Amino acid sequence: MKHYLKRSVVIMLITFVTFIFTGCGIQPPKQDLEVAKQKIAMAEEVEAEKYAPEEYKAAKENLEVGQKTMVNEKSRKNKEAKEKFEISQKKAEIAYKKAAPKYTEVQINDTKNLLQEAENLKANVAVKDDFNKAQSLLDKANEAYKKKDYKSAIKNIKEAKKIVNNVLSITKEKRSRAQEAIEEAKAKLNEIEKNLNEKINNENEEGVDYEK
Repeated sequence: MKHYLKRSVVIMLITFVTFIFTGCGIQPPKQDLEVAKQKIAMAEEVEAEKYAPEEYKAAKENLEVGQKTMVNEKSRKNKEAKEKFEISQKKAEIAYKKAAPKYTEVQINDTKNLLQEAENLKANVAVKDDFNKAQSLLDKANEAYKKKDYKSAIKNIKEAKKIVNNVLSITKEKRSRAQEAIEEAKAKLNEIEKNLNEKINNENEEGVDYEK
């Protein structure tokens, strides 16, 4: 009987200790981890590491600590990991909000410069439709930027930049081909002129021989 009671007490103690260490634990916060990763990815799209370095760094550090802390079973460690992931999410959101206006402004100005370069090369004539489309997208990006709708602004500016880079590529290729054609025509003219001069010289020499 005593042996039975002793055994029961041991089992109860083990159960109690197990409850203490696991009862306050939670399942692996995998969803919180994924959300943190997504928000950091959004921050990276607007170069938060450049325009909001402190907030971006904090988001990355908390994510890394959370990943190292998290375990695959129910545990109190997962509670700490969840807290780190939540901090990471908040810091990433702040980083995005801080970086987005600066990033968008820079991208708009870059695209303006590219369009000006394209216009200087007469791309607005050579590739008129694509040039106008890029200009229209840039205008939309500007409007969205003014409304602080950075997501739409960035979407339009990326498409505009892609088009204008293609416009520049096509225009430069056309100019290169035109220049090659001009150089080829010059070479042919020089050859014709050279042959003509040789013919004249030969005729003159033959004329001199004839008179003698």
